Amino acid sequence: MIRKFVVVLGVAAAFMAANVFAADANAPKPKKPETVRLEGTVSVTKDSNDVVTSIKLTTARKTVYYVTLDEKGKELGGLNGKEVEVRCVITEKDNQKWITVHEFRLVGKRETPLANPKPKPIPPKK
Repeated sequence: MIRKFVVVLGVAAAFMAANVFAADANAPKPKKPETVRLEGTVSVTKDSNDVVTSIKLTTARKTVYYVTLDEKGKELGGLNGKEVEVRCVITEKDNQKWITVHEFRLVGKRETPLANPKPKPIPPKK
């Protein structure tokens, strides 16, 4: 009788342990941060000692992103007033959007195409 009780208790313990491990295996895995591309104008704020205190990227839609002041972020600060494209990860902290820059490049002013471009002249027949 005791032997049956021990076997039943062992099976129950094994079943419960299997459920615990299965629950961990089915738990959602943390998402890898998504890298996005943004374009905007860089603006740098400095203190009275000429030390950078903040860098912002403002998009054409007037969305402001604060730049994390790591190595790449500080490099981006060298382009104050310039239009750039950045590849970055966006996070939100204290109701502000922050970006961690992975890479960036300077972009030139884009010219808007003419609605009715001049037609090319037809060369004369020979």
